[in-house]
Amino acid sequence: MCPKCHYEEDFGQDTKLYEDYIENYLKGIYGENWNKDNLIYRKWRNLEWKKKL
Repeated sequence: MCPKCHYEEDFGQDTKLYEDYIENYLKGIYGENWNKDNLIYRKWRNLEWKKKL
């Protein structure tokens, strides 16, 4: 992303438009199973399976 577009994505009024564009671009590369939520580290995400042990 060029610096101007990056600034607009961060501080502009069309943030959602840029995010949707980027998400669709990444889905085109990695397939429809690509999910933004999988990029966010959550320390306790897998805690449920540990409770079952």
